[in-house]
Amino acid sequence: MYNEILKSRDDGGNDFKELNHYLNKMRDRENCKDNRGLFIQVASKLRFKIFGSKIMEKFNKDKESGILHTNFNIWNSKYANSVHQDKRVKYENLLINYIQMDFVSSKDEIYKAIEKLI
Repeated sequence: MYNEILKSRDDGGNDFKELNHYLNKMRDRENCKDNRGLFIQVASKLRFKIFGSKIMEKFNKDKESGILHTNFNIWNSKYANSVHQDKRVKYENLLINYIQMDFVSSKDEIYKAIEKLI
C-alpha cells in the first residue's frame, strides 16, 4: 500500500509539471515571461479542492505552530492518503485535457474549471 501511495504521489508531481507546461500554452499566457504566480495559484486551488477546508486549516495550523516546517509539502504528509493522491492525478489530467481541447484557455477559466471539479 505504501508503495502505491508513493507511486501515486510521484505521478501527481509529474502530472503537475506537465500541467504547468500546458498552462504556459493557454492563449492569455503565451506572451507572459513568468507564469510562476499562476502555477502557485493553481497548485493552491487544487490542494484546497482535494483536501477541503478542515484538513487545510489543520495543516496550516501545524505549519504556523512549528509542528511542520513552513515549506513542508502536504503531499509528503500524513494528511495525503491514497484517495487524495488519486484525486490529484485525476484532476491534473482533466485540466491538461481541458487545455488541450481548448475548453479552457485563460487564467480565469482554469480557476473556474478547478471550482467545478468533482
